Amino acid sequence: MVGRNLIDDRSGRSMSLPITPVATGARHAVLDTGGFALTEACYDAGQTLPSHAHRQPVLTFILRGAVREKRGSGYETCRSLGLVAIPAGEPHAESFPSPGSRCLIIEVSDERADLIRSFSGILDQPSIRNDVSVAGLGLQTYREFLERDDVAPLAIEGLLLQMAALTSRTSPRGTVTGEPSWLARVRERIGAEFRGTLRMSDLAAEAGVHPVYLARVFRQRYACSPAEYARRLRVEAASELLARSDMPLSQVALKAGFSDQSHLAHQFRRMVGVSPGRYRLAARQ
Repeated sequence: MVGRNLIDDRSGRSMSLPITPVATGARHAVLDTGGFALTEACYDAGQTLPSHAHRQPVLTFILRGAVREKRGSGYETCRSLGLVAIPAGEPHAESFPSPGSRCLIIEVSDERADLIRSFSGILDQPSIRNDVSVAGLGLQTYREFLERDDVAPLAIEGLLLQMAALTSRTSPRGTVTGEPSWLARVRERIGAEFRGTLRMSDLAAEAGVHPVYLARVFRQRYACSPAEYARRLRVEAASELLARSDMPLSQVALKAGFSDQSHLAHQFRRMVGVSPGRYRLAARQ
């Protein structure tokens, strides 16, 4: 491992950091699309990587196991099917607590990084995302990585740009800066009752606004309709049950608020891009 001076293009700071390859575990395969370089790597349980940085922005999709990220004095763990984003030049250390942790590591070229920054900030701040929609795109990217036909690079670029766009949207989950109190009440009610029947008239009455105004402001604020938000919560609830239980799919569907297994399968594939069964297999490996 060699120490080099690294200049942060945005701040102009000069840092002396060990510059390491993106995959110090066992490399299985590498694919370069021209805009993204993808590497699959496997790490042993307990393996640690001391503080280092990368010359390019890096996205790491956790295929199996988990990664524990250390930045400064803080630690954060990204579990299976989660995404870790590390900007270029960002000091960080990693450890792998699970046996056989496997990652798909994506280096972003300068040209693609400039394109992504025009619509998303995912490459500018360290972050960890465990979101079912991101998981679906990550699984589809890995499937194309394994396919290796002449269309795979095009498909991979499209999926990764879609992933960056998805992460740029304001999430209705949690506290939202400047969120009107009436809109917060609507969001909280959907979060509490998404498994049941919701009506716009009831939500508008909760907010004290006209249903048309509610629909318009909700979409402007969260880039989705109240119905789409409720469906997303159902899919997220189903994904948790799929990953952490052996419950039959028919029971998962009912527990998450779907009418039956067919309804779950349709909505899950539409939003995540893979079937509930494939998602469970990937999450439980």
